[in-house]
Amino acid sequence: MTKIIVNKSEGVKSVIQKIESAKTEKITLVVPKQSAFGEEVKNFDILREAASELGKEISVESVDENVLALSRAIFFLAFQPLFGVRGWVSDILASLSVF
Repeated sequence: MTKIIVNKSEGVKSVIQKIESAKTEKITLVVPKQSAFGEEVKNFDILREAASELGKEISVESVDENVLALSRAIFFLAFQPLFGVRGWVSDILASLSVF
């Protein structure tokens, strides 16, 4: 798996070029908060089509909830790095037995 860091000002064409040059099939895009790429759903749609043509499997990692929502809308696996795949935090604590 390859991690590709998306710069804040980077557009979809540049991201696709990075994906094309990746040597692995599985790629995680790390998209920063308020990035130009993450502003429009059409960027994710274009990315999905390009990834399909290239035979690449894309997942998206971001702390930006909008980026995560747009990614999931296009059926990418998207996760928040602090909370995991679904972005949930478990509030269940293991029981401690004191003898």
